[in-house]
Amino acid sequence: MTKHLLRALSRPARVSTLAERLGVEPGTLVAMLEVLEAKGYVARAYEGSPHCPPNCASCAVQSLCPAAFAPAAAPTTWRLTEKGRRAVN
Repeated sequence: MTKHLLRALSRPARVSTLAERLGVEPGTLVAMLEVLEAKGYVARAYEGSPHCPPNCASCAVQSLCPAAFAPAAAPTTWRLTEKGRRAVN
């Protein structure tokens, strides 16, 4: 299941999208993502993240990231880290 999740994150996505795509309950998926985040395979993608560019205008996933419009109320968008990309390949 972990490999399927990492592959599903080949493009940044929200939990609701991933849960539907993988047929997993959102709560279960969040727990999995948090474990993978702690191990360095995934990260949250949002403005202000140390992994994001200095501003949303230069971000490749701006159209997917709700933080570009309302950071305080934005649902989390997840993305692969470099370590996660290597694990998929």
